[in-house]
Amino acid sequence: MNVDVRGSKRMVRGLLWAGVAMLSVGLAMTGAVPAGAAPPLPNLVVEPPSIVTGSLVVGSDVTFGALVRNTGTAATVAGVVTGVAFSVDGRLVTWSDNTTWALSADPQAGMPVIANSGPTGSSTWRATPGRHTVRAWVDDVNRIQESNEHDNTSTWTVVVPQPGVRPVTRVAARVASSQAQYEVTHSPDVTVSWTTPVRQRRGTTYTVVEHPVLLDGPLSCGGLGDITRVTTTSSSVTLPQASGGSCGGHTSRWKSTFSVVANAPGVAGADSGDTGVCVREFSTNNFAPTAAEQFWSQSCVDGGSVHDTTQPYRSVAVIDAGGPGDTGFVGGHVYSATGDLPEQYRTTRWGWSRYEVPVPAAGRYRVTFSVVDPTWTRPGQRVFSLRAEGRLVRDRLDVVADVGPNAVERIDAYVDVTDGALTVDASRLVDNPIVSLIEVTGTVPADS
Repeated sequence: MNVDVRGSKRMVRGLLWAGVAMLSVGLAMTGAVPAGAAPPLPNLVVEPPSIVTGSLVVGSDVTFGALVRNTGTAATVAGVVTGVAFSVDGRLVTWSDNTTWALSADPQAGMPVIANSGPTGSSTWRATPGRHTVRAWVDDVNRIQESNEHDNTSTWTVVVPQPGVRPVTRVAARVASSQAQYEVTHSPDVTVSWTTPVRQRRGTTYTVVEHPVLLDGPLSCGGLGDITRVTTTSSSVTLPQASGGSCGGHTSRWKSTFSVVANAPGVAGADSGDTGVCVREFSTNNFAPTAAEQFWSQSCVDGGSVHDTTQPYRSVAVIDAGGPGDTGFVGGHVYSATGDLPEQYRTTRWGWSRYEVPVPAAGRYRVTFSVVDPTWTRPGQRVFSLRAEGRLVRDRLDVVADVGPNAVERIDAYVDVTDGALTVDASRLVDNPIVSLIEVTGTVPADS
């Protein structure tokens, strides 16, 4: 039991010192000690408090401990409690009063004490957010007479952070395209998903970060560094793998890992670590049996593997939409833009629904759409979808959102044609579809 006897201590200590003084005089008279010498006494000091159990996290139950040393000239008496009180910001929270063994007068020796009780009966302090001063006070109720009663305390400043957000778990990255769709678009899209903690902090958002590494390819392909991709309140997002594709040379192969950072206002973010992994490759084989081949692939550890192989293409048709060579269209109107665009992109056809482009033979073809929006300036003002040979190429295409106004966006699709004409369709979602240039190239032999 920790008893507060400070009120009566002064009288007791006076009587003790009077007795010690009389004893010293008697000893001096008999020659046992020199006249005027101080009696041997312990002197207790305590090192700054430490945490024995718990942690500096809001709500954690913290048990304080400390190391007591004796820098005096006499040991403490066995059986007498060497007590230590622990206070936080000046308020007594716990104490230790169950250590009773003698501590020798040796500054190198130490007596560890651990809080075992407190004003409420608890031996722990419940951590609260903020900056705190923790004080340890040895012999707080003056059970032990010391040579110096003014060096019994030490302090420690701690910071308990404000409650933060918890990291997400089970981050996974999967190929977003089916094999059939990939053969059309060679889309680099992946779907990154994660599990959000239960009872996450209100207002938390999640930022997906891509960490690309060049596995194989020219050094000029390197140097992307970490890329912050998108911030959302959802638990999944579909986005293009930023690394990969052709960047010169015969091969470029990239590995991207994806991490998710949980963020909330005023607190530090919590990073999930790198977990979702995808590899994307483009390569050219100049030693194929018949002609050079191009190879695209994408695979993710958590799911999905797609690929496509074609031979190089030769030009089949170029349609300058809205210009002199504009043929094969269904519907729409011509618009001529001004500005710094190259000549072939200044004329457009808006409001069209279909183009039919004759091809010389059945085979694999690439159709490239060059799209520019010369009128709208804000995302969402023109949105439409594109298909080639009935296969979806782009859903909800918004050129201004992708590249800005009066800028060219190029979109490739790869399709098999069997009926003598490559058919492309546009579907209106917001305002009218628009296109500047349609280029068709094929893998058919040059003499077909």
